[in-house]
Amino acid sequence: MPNVFITINDDNSNEVYLTLIDAERFSKKGYKVYILFLNNSFLSNNQFKQIISELINNGVKIYTTQRVNDDSIEEIKFDDFMKMIDNNVDIFIRQGPACPNAVR
Repeated sequence: MPNVFITINDDNSNEVYLTLIDAERFSKKGYKVYILFLNNSFLSNNQFKQIISELINNGVKIYTTQRVNDDSIEEIKFDDFMKMIDNNVDIFIRQGPACPNAVR
């Protein structure tokens, strides 16, 4: 099963939404999808809560670099997420500017 890793670090809600739609498409095709939010503002945004909940229900793993009040979203260090990528990546999507160390 292919692994898709996505880092999201953007203030443009349209771009983030489109990236989440892409993640949903990958998960529906049977890919294992891992998403890291570097900017937590979208995790509490009502516009995104529904799609994030649907992604989690479809088996997508959601991570963040900052603590959130949601047990289904795991806090992780950026470097630890990148270590996961090093050993398991089939597809890597970097959404947004300035994702540290994300260019490989």
